[in-house]
Amino acid sequence: MADNMTDTVKVEVDPGTYEEFVFYTGSATVILEGQGTAEFGTDVVIKANNSGNSNSMETLAGSHGVTKGYFRGATRFDGSCNLILKNLTIQNTYSRSANDGSNTQAEALVFSSTGKLIANNCSFLGHQDTLYIGSQGNRSWFYKCQIKGDVDFIWGYADVALYEECEIYAIGDDGKLTDTLSASRAMVENVEANKGIVIMNSNIHIADGVTLTYARNSGADTTAAFFNNVFLSDGEAGTGKIKLNAGPSDSNP
Repeated sequence: MADNMTDTVKVEVDPGTYEEFVFYTGSATVILEGQGTAEFGTDVVIKANNSGNSNSMETLAGSHGVTKGYFRGATRFDGSCNLILKNLTIQNTYSRSANDGSNTQAEALVFSSTGKLIANNCSFLGHQDTLYIGSQGNRSWFYKCQIKGDVDFIWGYADVALYEECEIYAIGDDGKLTDTLSASRAMVENVEANKGIVIMNSNIHIADGVTLTYARNSGADTTAAFFNNVFLSDGEAGTGKIKLNAGPSDSNP
């Protein structure tokens, strides 16, 4: 796909596992649609291993003239493109067990576009910062999706990112048992329009032994809303916990 395309491009992805980076910048509307039948698109998997310690996306993005932003994701979409994801899984397989440095932020999806994003029946799997839903001006909707992570695993600067009827899992990673679900950094200049992260009518699963903070205070630009959600302590021990207070604004575990 040329970066200057403005058309709608649909890519149908057959069932299977694809270990590769995906990057696009431009103004097209991109549709990635898995052709499997599994709930949450678990039979169509796009995955890569990347983190802030490796920034392996940097060369690929640089070849398209993108030299700023986050290069630690498994997939990244830039520019003003719109993105529609259906029936597939996007995974960053990086784990702290690699013990390769201190920057363990590792998005499955980096959506830095100012366009719109819709995801339906998809999975987003990672640990720290699983989903970055990005630039000011963006509006996103995740419907009936599965999301897994540990620290700030739903975050970004989007005007609004709605997570509706989703299955959200706080999983911990390599002995790290203090999780933070979200970190909203929506700009508040137009407070009537910008709602930041909104999680509604969803199930939030907390792994055994994990203590989950609902949201982290990211400073003066923090805007978020959470309502009508169900908390479930997973596993036989049932020791998962929820903290409703926001963490300190300067924390970045």
